Amino acid sequence: MKSWFLKIFHSLTDFVFPRRCVVCQHVLSETEQFVCNGCYVNLPFVPDFGKPGNPIEKLFWSYHIVRAGSMLVFQSGNATQQIVHTIKYHNHPDAGIFFGRIMAQRLEGEDFFNGIDAILPLPLSETRLRSRGYNQSEMLAQGISDVTGLPVLADAVKRVIDNPTQTHLSSIQRRDNVRDIFEVTHPEQLTGRHLLLVDDVITTGASLRSLLESLSQYPDIHCSILSLSVAGKHHAIPTKEE
Repeated sequence: MKSWFLKIFHSLTDFVFPRRCVVCQHVLSETEQFVCNGCYVNLPFVPDFGKPGNPIEKLFWSYHIVRAGSMLVFQSGNATQQIVHTIKYHNHPDAGIFFGRIMAQRLEGEDFFNGIDAILPLPLSETRLRSRGYNQSEMLAQGISDVTGLPVLADAVKRVIDNPTQTHLSSIQRRDNVRDIFEVTHPEQLTGRHLLLVDDVITTGASLRSLLESLSQYPDIHCSILSLSVAGKHHAIPTKEE
């Protein structure tokens, strides 16, 4: 009876407030979530997502990471930007969880998660967290956790400096903008573990490098990196259509 009532309720809600694809704005079917099937198959997926030696790994090799990968190419005005903005700015934490699950599912069979002990989402400052209501990286991490069963360590590191947005900064300015912005608050949760660092967009990788430097102060921590998308000079990575 309860499931029948919920089905009717959701049907009425979809009729009054139809769910629309975040890319093309067409009304979604009952089986589609956030992105319609037509837009999903045409998303700019990075073809070597999660494979050893991919360009995202090379970006962080000097930090001795284990594995790294970004799922989508981010460019101004493209479908990925619409997805990221939906997650970050349009009050859709559930979209973050959904795409976190997609990332984990697409990595099944790649041995990407072998040896990883826990997921560490890139922290937001308290000011941005209060303004947004949630950390988009934590939502992505939760979706990954739903598929992999790995725990999410949301409070082990905090962002102690609310640095300005990096959108219009050069690579050198980005590096200086994120220096010493993280503080490890619970090293006992991290020491001796292989952590998966999760972010929504990698541009120069400055924020993740800053986090890696903070973690390097503690013994026997190994890190892998996973992001929803990659932007900046790295968006020249060919997509599956090229």
